[in-house]
Amino acid sequence: MRDYFRACRSSHVGAIVLAVAGWTALSCGGGGGGGDDGPSFRCQDSAVAADAAALRCGQIRSTGVRVLRLVLGGPTSSSDIMGFNLDVVFDSTVLEYVAGSASGGTLLNQDGDDPLLAAALSGSDPGRLIVGIHRTNQPAGVQGAGTENWVLEFCLRASMMTKFDPSLVKIENAEAVDSLGQPIAGIAFSDQLLLSVQ
Repeated sequence: MRDYFRACRSSHVGAIVLAVAGWTALSCGGGGGGGDDGPSFRCQDSAVAADAAALRCGQIRSTGVRVLRLVLGGPTSSSDIMGFNLDVVFDSTVLEYVAGSASGGTLLNQDGDDPLLAAALSGSDPGRLIVGIHRTNQPAGVQGAGTENWVLEFCLRASMMTKFDPSLVKIENAEAVDSLGQPIAGIAFSDQLLLSVQ
């Protein structure tokens, strides 16, 4: 299937965690966030333009744990979007991926498709989350119709909850692919999301 997300896109992906997305709520950690005193986990982002994919700030799931969403601005010029491959790169001295928190969004599950999602940290880099999400049941891809089309989400944790300045969460090695497994040249990826503890 798409050469198993192009052989998981590199050989440094240790044990990849496969989860067929059930479109249920994330389990990024416990209940409500703490009180108003002490440092807080902050997130800054911007709106996305049509045919641009970027990370957006999601809600705080618990103290020091925040949801991040990959969204695609629309309406998209391509009507054959089959999947996405990307690395999410962050400063592992202050941030960590919440294992098992990745979940598919609504863009790729149109027409009753049940996309396959793979998300795991690189075996050699604790600050690199390698992600692939692809439609599996339908022969054709989809089009992003809304202004923001939700591709997937995951959680990052401020590991020590000690203060740090805004840190850019980057997207690398990224591509959107069509139903033939070919990169869609018209879809660009943008780095715009900053996380900090202040």
